Amino acid sequence: MSTRDEFHKRWLALLLTVDLPKRELVRQHIEAATSITLCDCGCHSFDLHFPDGVILSPLADKRGLFCEFAYETNHEFELNFLLICDQRGYLTSVDVTYSIANITPIPHDIETRALKGIFLAG
Repeated sequence: MSTRDEFHKRWLALLLTVDLPKRELVRQHIEAATSITLCDCGCHSFDLHFPDGVILSPLADKRGLFCEFAYETNHEFELNFLLICDQRGYLTSVDVTYSIANITPIPHDIETRALKGIFLAG
């Protein structure tokens, strides 16, 4: 059984393989983060933290959802990844949800299968 820390590392690695809009810039944001905080509720979501003074090109021009992508899984529901930016346009949070609005906990043996789609916000 994977731990939450192992899952977030797996999701970060997966994130870097998806052909996202501004893919290279997403990678730069992930690499610039000096720490990651896992969500307190026990889900697979996590926040990225940047050192003071770090300057990055923004992913978005405002706070909110940058993009979302979804994968089919080895279970009934899809796994969704929502990339959220802070007021600077920096990638600050990756929300990982199982089905619509996390209707049930993410199974411990979940595996991603085919990419269902990438959806750019705005």
